[in-house]
Parts: sequence; C-alpha cells; structure tokens
Amino acid sequence: MNFEEFTQYAADNIKSFLPEKYADADVRLQEVTKNNDEKLTGLVIHTEDSNITPTIYLNEFFKQYEEGHSLNALMGQMAELQTSHETQDFDVSQITDLDQVKDNIRLKLISAEMNPEYLADKPHQLVEDLAVVYYVDLGENDQFGKATTPITDNLLKVYGITQEELHEIAITNMEQCVTPQFQDMDSMLRETMLESLPADMPREMKEQIVDGVMAGQGAPMMYILTNEDKLNGASMLLSDRAMEMVRETVGDDFFILPSSIHETLIVPKTDDMSLENLEKMVREVNATEVKPGERLSDHVYEYDAEERSIVRADKVEERRQEKETMQKDVKTAEERAGNPEKASAREGKADRDEGRVSFKQKLPEMKEKAAEQTKANPVAENAKKKAQEIA
Repeated sequence: MNFEEFTQYAADNIKSFLPEKYADADVRLQEVTKNNDEKLTGLVIHTEDSNITPTIYLNEFFKQYEEGHSLNALMGQMAELQTSHETQDFDVSQITDLDQVKDNIRLKLISAEMNPEYLADKPHQLVEDLAVVYYVDLGENDQFGKATTPITDNLLKVYGITQEELHEIAITNMEQCVTPQFQDMDSMLRETMLESLPADMPREMKEQIVDGVMAGQGAPMMYILTNEDKLNGASMLLSDRAMEMVRETVGDDFFILPSSIHETLIVPKTDDMSLENLEKMVREVNATEVKPGERLSDHVYEYDAEERSIVRADKVEERRQEKETMQKDVKTAEERAGNPEKASAREGKADRDEGRVSFKQKLPEMKEKAAEQTKANPVAENAKKKAQEIA
C-alpha cells in the first residue's frame, strides 16, 4: 500500500479495533498544517458524548508499516491511542476562558519564511525573519507528554484582547514560569558521557574517565541556550533574564546560531570568525541533522544589547546606518525645537536659496535687455557704430 491507501485503510477499519461504544463514531481523515508548513494526515474519531477528540497522526505509523511492522499491530496502537486519550470530560473553558487560561499562555519562535500558511490565521509578532506565535499549555501526562493548543485569530477574539496584550501576557509568563538553561557544549558533552557509563560504576571513577577524555579542550567555543524542558527553547532569545545570563558569561559580542526551534547555539566572536562560514554551517546542519518540522532558520543572528533585540547578522551594518540616520533626524528636530529663531532663520535661508537664480541663468536675459536699451538710445547706437568702424 502507498500512503493514501494506508490512511484510507486506517479510516475504514479502525472501528474494528475499538470498543463497541465507537460503533456509531464519526471517523474522518484530516490534513493538519504543522510548523514549517509541514502537512500531516490525522485520523479523527468523534463520538456524540465527546466535545473534543485527539488527532492520531498517521505519517509515523506509515513509516513503521514500510519498515515491516504488522498492519494489525499498528491499527491496535492507533486504537489504544484513542481509548487512552479519551477527552469527553474535557472542559472547553480551559481554552476559551481567558481568566482560566491566562497563566498558561506561552510563546515560541518559528520561521516566518517557512510558515506563511501556518501563520495566516494566527496572531504573531515578527522578530527579523522569525515569528513569535502563542499557544496554551494544557499540561502533560506520562503517556502522551505535553498537550498544547495554538492560539488562533478566532480564539484571540474570544479572549477580547489585542495581539500586543497577548504578547505581554506570554512574555510575563515566560519570565516567571520558564527556567532558562545556559551551558557550554563541553559541560553538556561531559554530562552525556557520564550518563552513558555503567550505572553501577562509582561516580568518582566516572568523573576520572570523563576528565581524561575531556583534557586539553581549552576554553569553551560554543554554548547552548534552551529551557529546562528543552521544548521550544529558542524562545529564550526573547527573555531578558536568559540573555543577561548569556552576556554575563560571554559578553556582548556573540553570534546566535539557530540550532532548532528547541535550542540555539551561542558563539563568542573571534577575529578569525567568518559569518559566511557560520551561515554555511547552519544550512548544512539544517539540511542533514534537523527534522524539517523543527528547523528554525538558515540565518545567523546577533544580539543588540542596547536595544535588547535580535538582529540578523547580515543586516547589522544596515541597521547601524538606519539608527545613525534616525539619531541625526532626532537631533535636528531637537535643535529646532530648542532654538526656533535659529531654525526659522535657517529655513528662511533655505527658502531664499531655493528661489535664487544663478548669474549664468540670468545672463541671456541681461543681454537681451541691454540690446533693447541700446536700440532705444540714439547716442548709444551711434557710439556702437563708431566703435565698429574703428575696429
């Protein structure tokens, strides 16, 4: 079976693997647009006594089918997902009532360039070529992990607030409820190596082994910024608290490499560092190592400590010039406001200069006027003839 045949088979036969109460359930296939406009096919099974139902994504099941897994076993797993995740008692006000949902509003960073369709019906704020989007954290359980629902334009209308107010709520929640995690790559590698050693090995022995392997590494050249859950951790770039942690460790001059929507890499600047090479590395890693749905950007960024904002590294000089021009305009406006007489005199001079005609422009007119005056004056005309005869 190809993918279309597989999904149709699942929709036609899923009831055979479900309890009797699903006999009259409405079963349908639904295409869902996920991050980076990735299209997934979901199986939705809706009963009359449920006000919300999970979406069972079939793409991963089809991969397992292609790898040789039993079709019946996969259908059984789909049925288990449905029955284990029944939500007929779900309180919809957990999503629609702002008073109940306010403390659970979160944000994440995604690519604006790769998500035109996904962003079409969602409130968002641009940060360079990245987009800040918002969602409601519905909690988690051991079997299915974290459950979330995106905030759409329609849901924002239900809340009765503006996109700017939504952003402020999400930022406040992030600063108060989300713990940033910032560590160098060597420390992370060290922890990974310690965890990979046998559990019954004494801690001291583990550390000696890892110390031997890590010896001579030198100063850290790369750091990881994410959150404690390592989920949508790239959003830490919007946290003043997280960015202060970064600056305290590496200073103000560093590059930001978008590893994924879950984490970013912080690279302190050095004289021999090439922006072109860093961008090439980001593109290669995205193409070969990062899942399509988790890619953040192919660009490299910097942090403007003064503005507390993210800037694309290839546009830093352009932004600097724009800022200088703006500062000059502000200074000129302030000078005029502080000395109106001087400003008025300067403007008057400008007006006079604008209306002034140069001598070169006036010369033809002057010659023509002189000729007319000579014709009207017989003495001048006789003098002119006499001069021509002498010449």
